[in-house]
Amino acid sequence: MKPKASETFDVLIMGAGFAGICQARHLMMKAPGLKVGLIDPKGTEVSERDFKVGESLVEISAMFLYRELDLQDYLIENHPPKYGLNFHWPKTSEKTETIEDYYHVWTNGSPHLPSYQLNRAKFEADVLQMCIDMGVVYLQGKVTDIELTPGDALSRATVKSEEGTHDYHARHLIDAAGRKFLIGRKVDNLVTDPDKLAGLRTGSSWLRVDNVDRKIFQKERDEINGSASHYYGTNHWFGHGHWVWMIPIEKESRMLSIGMVHHKEIIDGKSVNSKAKFLSFLKANHRLVYDLIESGEVKDFKYLPRIAHGSKQMLSEDQWYVIGESANMFDPFYSTGLVLAAHNIEGVTEVIRAKMAGEPEAESKRIDYNRFIMRASETYCNVYRDHAKHLGDANAMSWRTFMESIFWFGFLVPAYTGKWHMERDFIDQFVKITDQFFLRENSFIQSFYNELSKAQRSGKNIGMLNYTRTNQMPFGYNPLKLWDNFRENSKYERRRLNVFVGIKKSMFYLGLLYAKLRIKNSGYLGLLKPETLRHLGSAARWMIFTSMGELAHKIEMRGVPCNSKLSRQDKEQMETYRFEGQLMPWEVESLPKDQTSQKTDREKELSAV
Repeated sequence: MKPKASETFDVLIMGAGFAGICQARHLMMKAPGLKVGLIDPKGTEVSERDFKVGESLVEISAMFLYRELDLQDYLIENHPPKYGLNFHWPKTSEKTETIEDYYHVWTNGSPHLPSYQLNRAKFEADVLQMCIDMGVVYLQGKVTDIELTPGDALSRATVKSEEGTHDYHARHLIDAAGRKFLIGRKVDNLVTDPDKLAGLRTGSSWLRVDNVDRKIFQKERDEINGSASHYYGTNHWFGHGHWVWMIPIEKESRMLSIGMVHHKEIIDGKSVNSKAKFLSFLKANHRLVYDLIESGEVKDFKYLPRIAHGSKQMLSEDQWYVIGESANMFDPFYSTGLVLAAHNIEGVTEVIRAKMAGEPEAESKRIDYNRFIMRASETYCNVYRDHAKHLGDANAMSWRTFMESIFWFGFLVPAYTGKWHMERDFIDQFVKITDQFFLRENSFIQSFYNELSKAQRSGKNIGMLNYTRTNQMPFGYNPLKLWDNFRENSKYERRRLNVFVGIKKSMFYLGLLYAKLRIKNSGYLGLLKPETLRHLGSAARWMIFTSMGELAHKIEMRGVPCNSKLSRQDKEQMETYRFEGQLMPWEVESLPKDQTSQKTDREKELSAV
């Protein structure tokens, strides 16, 4: 649809990167009838799209794409599968030439839920075209100015293009333009102070390399170390004050995204801010990764001097919104940026839909969804607290990933699967749990990290934990365990999944893990210290509380089918199906005479016989 010189939209989205195109498609699918405009200076071809830090999906962001945006077939056909997370630490800093020179935590099996490694440039170009085909008005140009108005008055975006400068107005204005921070700077909404961002002072170098020799990474599959592909996992290479990612983003050309996040208090950005410096760093500290790059063709290089930032609010009462990297970014580790974008996009769509429909609860929804995404953002930020201390320590970091995976698979993934983040009564509980375990002074997670630092200072070897194995915790548990049988029974409708059973079990194993760490550090007497008893007591109280929630949910869902659509299909089949025991007649269609009369020499021989 060709835009007019000046036009008014229901929704105007500034930026056609991952967040912008996903927001546009989500609005068109969930709130049909809206007039949506999408502004971006880049064209619609892959070659014109930007290459960004991190392309790896995790369970929530992948589920958002294939459930909310109906992109499952597209992802399967166009982007490599992802087989979990692999972690590697050098046995000695002097020798990193081969995979045997590292300690490992490998993904042992195929993931419970499908995930993918995105080629962001291709994904953004393809989905942008899908949006245009759905009726989104694409305004190719650069936003030079915006005017935000109070309440539900129209906001304005001034756009400069080859055809001139034009003003566009919208009832709802969304900033998805990334680090331009169009709204963030306009209304002083941007947070960059490291002291308000868990102390994060990080930068990042990254490149894409094509046609690599995969055997440099692993000469042959390790037949006794699981059924998942190690190459198609997201591989993390750790060292003092930094981590390096390796992500396959092309199936045919074996293109890799390879990049590093460094903590500036340990590695100065000036030492890794060019391709030559970055390669020199890898040659000295991760020779295997360097050799892998040297085996191929480097396509580009970028350096980002500052990663971490946040926002003071994301869904404003004045009908402006910030999503994606315009809203927050802390660290690409765990790929939480796309997870937060997925949550944020769903909340924005629902608020806009409710406001456009004139629903009386629209404003209260905005307040709750803004509260949720702000708390989720703050929680994920704190996951990176003390990374600079722990990244290069195989003991500390493997314990961290084990503990954080308990939260992820026991709480966050089920909550998203059951759409509990859209249930306003659950948001109150989410805020209380994250406050207790992540954000309070001396919270559970801070105490856990402090125990790991204590082990470092003492030089004590507390051993490595592998988040994919079931022989390192009691009762055959591992953090990948999904406690509700939602996959088997298709509990994908809102509230059908019993999120409380996962939270309850998570609290139990978090308590066990914390007790195990205290014993490793201080012996059994460490369990009697007041701080230990406080955290174990808190986990026990939440177990009791969520047990009540689990029971209440079972009562609420009593007699309610796991999936109403499947239930109707089953009922219809039972009522209408009849076995017929016959086939419809068929005939072979005759071919044209010039084809039927032609026989090969071999056919003539056979017919003669």
